[in-house]
Amino acid sequence: MKKSLLYLFALICSMGIFTACSDDDELTMSQVIETELAGTYEGKLGISVNGSELAKDIAQNISLSKSTTENAVKLELKNFTFMGMTLGDIVVDPCTVTESNGTYTFKGAQTLTLSLVGSCPVEVSGTINGKNIDIDIAVEATALQQTVDVTFVGTKAN
Repeated sequence: MKKSLLYLFALICSMGIFTACSDDDELTMSQVIETELAGTYEGKLGISVNGSELAKDIAQNISLSKSTTENAVKLELKNFTFMGMTLGDIVVDPCTVTESNGTYTFKGAQTLTLSLVGSCPVEVSGTINGKNIDIDIAVEATALQQTVDVTFVGTKAN
């Protein structure tokens, strides 16, 4: 009888070795997007048209939020304005997110209607490493026969 109790006690004690805490579970991409990537990023824009730099170090915020598409974010650049021209909001959804060695990359493309230039294909790509973000936005303003390249470098504000 005493041996049975000893074996039972040993079994109960060894259960802690074979069980894991939920803290040990890895986050899914959806959870990473919601908890680590989504938020407002404060930084500076650089703008060039057909390869010629027009503006740099323009203070701007860009927001990332969870897309309705799996493993993707929604990118929003509100009130895109430069050189006195208001082009409107650049919103690209979805931008597919991938991870490699703790660095997250995202890509997306969409055709947007922007004031002053009309319908434009827009491509977005970016990299997030910790709280730092680098984004490239290419806008093909076919009505004006121009390619507008926008760079953004910033850090997460919240």
